[in-house]
Amino acid sequence: MNYAYEVMTNFKNNLIDFFEWNNSDKIIMIKKIPIIKIETIDFKKLFSNNFSIKNEFLEKIKVKNRFFCLLMDDSNVFAVEFNNKGVSIKKSSLLVDEELDILENYYDIPTYNFDYQILKKEPASLITRLEKTKIDFLNDKISKLKIPDDNTKIKYLYLECFETYELDSKKALNRLKTTLKRKEYINNLYNFFQLLETNR
Repeated sequence: MNYAYEVMTNFKNNLIDFFEWNNSDKIIMIKKIPIIKIETIDFKKLFSNNFSIKNEFLEKIKVKNRFFCLLMDDSNVFAVEFNNKGVSIKKSSLLVDEELDILENYYDIPTYNFDYQILKKEPASLITRLEKTKIDFLNDKISKLKIPDDNTKIKYLYLECFETYELDSKKALNRLKTTLKRKEYINNLYNFFQLLETNR
C-alpha cells in the first residue's frame, strides 16, 4: 500500500473545490493516508456517486480506526471517507500543490481493482458555494418582506432588478422571489440587503 503524508483535507457531504474552502471550514491535516490508483472510468464513477466497498478493502485502508483514502487516476485526485460499513460518506478535494505533488510522485504506481457498488448519484451543483450562500441569504430576507409594511422596499428592489416600476406590491414581491433562480439578479439584490445591514 502506498501512502501520502500531511495532506490537507476539507471533508464534506458534497465535494467542494479547494478554491471555495472557507475559513470556517473544518480543515484537517491527515498525517498518513493510503493512495489508490484506479482506472479513469472508475474514477469518474466514484467521483460523482455515493458508493460502497467491501469489508476486505475497507480493512486495507484503515488508519487508526478511520477509513479513508486518496483515489487517483492519471490526472486527478480526491479524498474519500467511509463509515465502518464501507459506505462513502464524505469527500474532499485537495490543495492544488498537494494534488500536483501526488500526481507527479505516484503516477507510476500500479492501478488497483476493487469491488464497489454505486448507491446513488450525487447532485451536481450548477452554482458556486458563494452563490448558494447568497441565494440562501436572499431567500431569508425576501421571505420576511411584508405587505404593506415593506411596500417601499419591495418597489425599490423591483426597480433595481427590472429597471421599471411595479405599483402592485404583491406582484412585485412574487416576481422578486422568482428572480433568485436567475444569476443576473442575485448580486443586485444581495448588494442592496448588505447595504441595509451596513447602514443599521
